[in-house]
Amino acid sequence: MILDSSDARPVWRVYFFGLMIVVGLTLLLIRAAFVQLVEGREWADRMAQSSTRTVKRPAPRGSILDRSGLVVLVDNRPSYNVALFLDEFGVGRGRQSQQRLLSMVNSNVTVLRNRMKMPVSINDKVVQIHHRLRGPLPLTVWNDLSPAALAAFEERSPWMKGVDLSTSSVRVYPFGTLASHILGYVGKPESSREEQEQGIDADDEGGGGRAFSQAGVVGKSGIEASMDKVLQGTPGQHVIRLNAAGLKEAEIRDVEPTTGNSVVLSIDQEMQEIVEEAFTGFRGACVVLDPRNGDILAMASVPSYNPNLFVPAIRKADWNSLIKDEQQPMLNRAIQGTYCPGSTYKVIVALAGLESGMVTPANHYECPGYFTLGNNTWRCWERGGHGDMNMREALTMSCDVYFYNLGLKLGGPSIGEMSHAFGLGEKTGVPLDHEDAGLIGDDAFKRARNPRDRWTSGDAVNMAIGQGLINVTPLQMAVVTSALANGGTVFKPRLVLRIQTPDGETVTDFPPEVHDKIPATPEHIQFVRESMLNVVENGTGKNAAQPKIKVAGKTGSAQFLERDAASGEWVKRTRAWMIAFAPYNEPRYTVVLIAEGGDSGGHTAAPMVGVIYKKLFELEQDRKNPKKPAAVAALPISEKIAGFEGEASGDLMEDATQPVPQAEAPQSVEDNFEPPPESYRAEKVKLP
Repeated sequence: MILDSSDARPVWRVYFFGLMIVVGLTLLLIRAAFVQLVEGREWADRMAQSSTRTVKRPAPRGSILDRSGLVVLVDNRPSYNVALFLDEFGVGRGRQSQQRLLSMVNSNVTVLRNRMKMPVSINDKVVQIHHRLRGPLPLTVWNDLSPAALAAFEERSPWMKGVDLSTSSVRVYPFGTLASHILGYVGKPESSREEQEQGIDADDEGGGGRAFSQAGVVGKSGIEASMDKVLQGTPGQHVIRLNAAGLKEAEIRDVEPTTGNSVVLSIDQEMQEIVEEAFTGFRGACVVLDPRNGDILAMASVPSYNPNLFVPAIRKADWNSLIKDEQQPMLNRAIQGTYCPGSTYKVIVALAGLESGMVTPANHYECPGYFTLGNNTWRCWERGGHGDMNMREALTMSCDVYFYNLGLKLGGPSIGEMSHAFGLGEKTGVPLDHEDAGLIGDDAFKRARNPRDRWTSGDAVNMAIGQGLINVTPLQMAVVTSALANGGTVFKPRLVLRIQTPDGETVTDFPPEVHDKIPATPEHIQFVRESMLNVVENGTGKNAAQPKIKVAGKTGSAQFLERDAASGEWVKRTRAWMIAFAPYNEPRYTVVLIAEGGDSGGHTAAPMVGVIYKKLFELEQDRKNPKKPAAVAALPISEKIAGFEGEASGDLMEDATQPVPQAEAPQSVEDNFEPPPESYRAEKVKLP
């Protein structure tokens, strides 16, 4: 029997749908095979990453060494902290679980508080936030335990779950205040503040897992800041796997952090001590350079501060004391303090005059004790006058009237050009923060302040004795003096000699760098050098003279206004200067010193410079003929160096990211003050 066509349609539909099912199943099988065989490892990795947490541990910072590479100026020490590991309490993230967690934490902390006799700074809110956002990280309850507190903690009961010691590496400054403005201090980083407060890295390196970072420190000032990337090491990693409840299930791997590289400075630790011990009774700064290569052998700013105050974090009382102190101990006067150079500037004016051809060493000016230009009168420090003066005599006795005349004859541009050749009016480039460029005034500067103002002859007269529109830093004047000492080469001051690994292998060397050459003939430079020798042997710098070593130098005094702390009134004070180099024939040490509130360069600065030179040359002899060292008992680390042991974290500034407010550097008043009397009434110079 022949089938009707209408009866065949259902059969073909069955075949068609069957074929579609077979094709679909085949595609599913192919996809499943692809996922299992090709993408299997990728999906397994994603699942693993979603259940892992990476805890980054800060690395110890590299050391900072003195020029010998043997004396450690900044190092690390272990700090023992009591911490809570909240994930180890074994409670979930729910509300009821949080109450259980708080009960367990309070119980343990109360026992430890009574046992260690230390206050507790954390509260329930801190615990809850930390558990929710930073669970894998330790929650520090007490910082930097003292030996007594550490012993008391070790006696805790074995049933105390989730409480243990957390060891960290913190900075230590073994010499306390020594070179503190050079070395600087450390604190919490300021970038990505919100993420750091949560302890979660913005860069999710786990591809699905979360990375947590324990709080580290960064350099906030000094070499700690400028060489921060060098000193920072490579963080360690502790990777854990979590279970479905979000609690730690297993440790996957642990990578130890790597210590950062070390920085070797040009500073000589013993010379730094000599300078700081000699500089007493005044605010100010002193710089010792090697004129042969520009090395900074010592650089002190007085008063100073102890960077150990910032370890592990500075207390609020100490912070307020530092920033409110009228003596401004945080100000690095060697590079941030700008001052009128006074009569020390006359060496530059003399050289500018010789190079201009307008004067010679034999040119004379009469000094009656005053100088008149128009309606203005400037006085010499020697009120009775010096009489007839040539250039050598004027430099030796620091005659102001001679240089008033020379300044009027030269004008501002000639003096300014020579000043800029020495590097004045610009930063030296020393790797320290907030260096001031100083000021060499000119017509453009005056017009910028007041479009109707102009450079006048009076400005040049005032500038010729180092007052008025001129400000310099002590480091800049050390560069100037070194250039005269070595015959005309202006070196960029070198503070960092090299970078090396913790094992002592050199990574980077920093050779001496020539900044410029003085545009002056050797004969003119030599004349100024000889005149500076005469200043110390027969003139105002006699108090710096050494018995068997020739010292060349120039004293100076500059007046300024300062508000008296007791009366609140403005009073006129003097800044005492001296610039010097020695030995004269083969200079090895340039010394520049400024004392704020001193009597004069000869009375105040010269004696201190003399003490520094005496100690420097004694040190030289001791190193040439070393004595057999006597046995000395080891001294324990002082409390200042060890930090604030036994401090609860709440008593410390938890936010140590605040930058030190930059105190306004002392500025010299630009009024035409009469120069103060020099310290030494020199004998009349006998010219050869």
